Amino acid sequence: MPDQTSEPSSADLQLSFAQLLPWLGIGAPLPNQFQSIAEVPLIILVGVTAAGKNTATAAMQKLGIGFTLLPNRRTISDRITIPLMLGSYAKTDPSEIASEIASEIAKLDRVERLHYTGQFRQKYPGGMAQVIAKMSIASSLVEGLVVFDGLRGAAEVGYGAINLPQAQFIVLEAPDLVRLKRLLTRNDPFDRTNSTQSLQSNLPHNFSSLGVPDAALIFNPGQEQEIFDLLQSGQIEINQLISKLRIIIAERQNYDPQAAKDRLMAIAPERTLCIDTSTTKPKRIAHLIKDYLG
Repeated sequence: MPDQTSEPSSADLQLSFAQLLPWLGIGAPLPNQFQSIAEVPLIILVGVTAAGKNTATAAMQKLGIGFTLLPNRRTISDRITIPLMLGSYAKTDPSEIASEIASEIAKLDRVERLHYTGQFRQKYPGGMAQVIAKMSIASSLVEGLVVFDGLRGAAEVGYGAINLPQAQFIVLEAPDLVRLKRLLTRNDPFDRTNSTQSLQSNLPHNFSSLGVPDAALIFNPGQEQEIFDLLQSGQIEINQLISKLRIIIAERQNYDPQAAKDRLMAIAPERTLCIDTSTTKPKRIAHLIKDYLG
């Protein structure tokens, strides 16, 4: 997969300073009250879609771990990475995208967004980590830890581990079947693809007849049978299954969770905590993170 190669060299991402929030900026030169995020203790959650990042931050908050969340990956893609690939970033303040650009981005489904973020990584192999590294913090306006949720893929985490030396990484992992079931039940309108399939009198019985043969590269035959048992019993709806499978397939074509974990353990094992969210309850996740952070 594309992020399993050796550490890529990244073209420099040149951005003029813009203030995204009262306490958050991006680009250079920095105003007096801002300092580079590379100098700030930072917690970075690492994981693909439905790995448990939102659950982890909610559990941390419930446990009373004070932190400030950076804008999430989706928001940064909307404001910075996708506009850059559309040639629109320079035409608008990233803190308030022009309405016609925002409308164009809002029409993109998850797979289409991966196309543009993939283009961004081709030009800037550090991906989202390269954007985060260009951020700056007005520390006097921030309470508690600074948390970003999250990076994914070996190239991103490798860039982050090297260029964000104060960052600690929490790798959240879950089997693909667990992630698929979470996607099918979490009802997030963002989890959509724009293609559908007409219902047949005879429901599909495998990935090929469903029109997503590449899913067989991710799920073994036993898991495939379990998925189609759910479909046949009416517990999941056909177009929802197609949509979620396409999200997982497209994401896995861009990011390899195991390669990301391996890269962190090779570069920064002392700054990395790994948690399987499929076997660890949210409260325990929060306690593990709290103990790890000391």
